[in-house]
Amino acid sequence: MNTVNIPNYRLYGEGGAQADVEFVHCESIPERSALHDWNIRSHRHDSLYQLLFMHQGEARILLEGAAKNLRSPCLVMIPPMVVHGYEFQRDVDGMVITMAESAVERILAMAPKLAPHLARPHIIEDGAAALDFRDLAALFDNIAREYFSGGAGRVCALQSYLGLAFVMLARGIARESERQLSIADKRVDLARGFRGLADRHFKDHWSVAAYASALAITPTHLNRICRTVLGRSALEVIHDRVLLEAKRNLIYTSMTVKEVSNALCFSDPAYFTRFFVKNVGQSPTAFREARRHGAPEGVRL
Repeated sequence: MNTVNIPNYRLYGEGGAQADVEFVHCESIPERSALHDWNIRSHRHDSLYQLLFMHQGEARILLEGAAKNLRSPCLVMIPPMVVHGYEFQRDVDGMVITMAESAVERILAMAPKLAPHLARPHIIEDGAAALDFRDLAALFDNIAREYFSGGAGRVCALQSYLGLAFVMLARGIARESERQLSIADKRVDLARGFRGLADRHFKDHWSVAAYASALAITPTHLNRICRTVLGRSALEVIHDRVLLEAKRNLIYTSMTVKEVSNALCFSDPAYFTRFFVKNVGQSPTAFREARRHGAPEGVRL
């Protein structure tokens, strides 16, 4: 995206001293978006982080050219110089906190392991991350109360509450990342287990449901794992294993097609031939002849 013509605001729609913030600025979502017909056009902020907590209504966020629908409750974190915009529905409510980058860096300096999690934008929805939205709502209420109170020790209280907000956010992002990695690891382990079962039972002609049952998952889940990890459906993986053995026997032994069919426990050589043609594109005999007069590079051993 060409950022030359992207507006760069301290606060959206404002410039100069009017938009000056000490280290934090708080306002409700309707307070500013209503002034712009609920449409905050794409822009960016230099040296500012922004937290948007939407607890009512819906919106559409434009983030670096990509659009996503938002439903409450949700939290959006935008780091400095990230291009973003919003299209709010008129019943929306929530809060926007804009905080100086230097202040966030001071917070994260005491928790360096959390800092990388806030280097890119995040959209966190209720139930999608290890973040308690009830605690988050209470924390934002406290931030708003201190920001608008003007009471003694206001800045100190705000720094404490905002520090907690960013730590909660970074922890939630970190836990969600760990959860996703754990899910990915489980998928890989299940795919590996499925391949192992296929190696042992391909001659038994188990169904996808039988393999799924052996792995204590549903056939739908097994198919999803196979497509994600192996790039093939579960049935294609099973067929690949049968075909691998068939090709080995056709290339490296003198077994007849009928003997290969029997070795693979097909009930009928004609059915084995149809199966082979459908998946390889040529008959077992034609495959054998082609490989005897050429390189067997098509066979994965």
